[in-house]
Amino acid sequence: HVVWCGHDERFGVNNVATTAAAVSAYGAVAAFGKPDLMISAGTAGGFGQRGAAVGDVFLSTKCVFHSRRIPVSGGTLEEYGFGHFRSPPLSGLAAGPPPEQGGV
Repeated sequence: HVVWCGHDERFGVNNVATTAAAVSAYGAVAAFGKPDLMISAGTAGGFGQRGAAVGDVFLSTKCVFHSRRIPVSGGTLEEYGFGHFRSPPLSGLAAGPPPEQGGV
């Protein structure tokens, strides 16, 4: 199944960001049951000076997160709001030449 976050009628754009992604993921699990694999596509940024361009596909080696709602310094929740996790091995998912790999 392919699930997307829907369309925002007020602004005339596709829904994006953490709330829309979380609600869509929850709805997909509720509708289709426990998935073997869930892919979140199009939610990461890249750096042009490092060779990334809009539309490029990358396989994640780790997921780096930063909650923009938690103060960058001095807060007791800093460790909770910033960090990273290793991704499971994904190289077998790519058909053809393997895409670039890196942190997202």
